[in-house]
Amino acid sequence: MPKYDRYHPEAEKKKEKNHIHPVWRGIGCVLIVIIPILSGIAANILINSRTQFAWLIIPEEIVLKQFKDPLILVKGVYLIIIALILYFIIGLITFVLNRIFKPSRSPYDLNH
Repeated sequence: MPKYDRYHPEAEKKKEKNHIHPVWRGIGCVLIVIIPILSGIAANILINSRTQFAWLIIPEEIVLKQFKDPLILVKGVYLIIIALILYFIIGLITFVLNRIFKPSRSPYDLNH
C-alpha cells in the first residue's frame, strides 16, 4: 500500500451500493431481443390480413416480385415501424414512472 493511502472498508461498501442491479441489465437485454420478434410477428399478421385493414398501405414500388416472398421488404418496413413505436411506448412508460416515483440520484446521472 502507498504511504498515504489507507484501507477503508466503509468506502468499498459505498461503492458497491452504486452499481445497477444485474436484473435490470437482463431485462434490457431481453427487451432488445423480444421487441423485434414481436414486431416481426405483428408485421406478418398485418400483411397477411391486409384486406381487413383499410389503413394498411403497400406501395407497389417496394413489392419485390423476383423473390419467393414478394412482400419481404414491406414486412421489414412495418417491422421497423412497429419496433420503433414499441420502443417509444416503453421509453415513455419508463419516463412517467420515473417522474412519479422520483428515484434517488445515482452516480450515473449527468447533472448532480
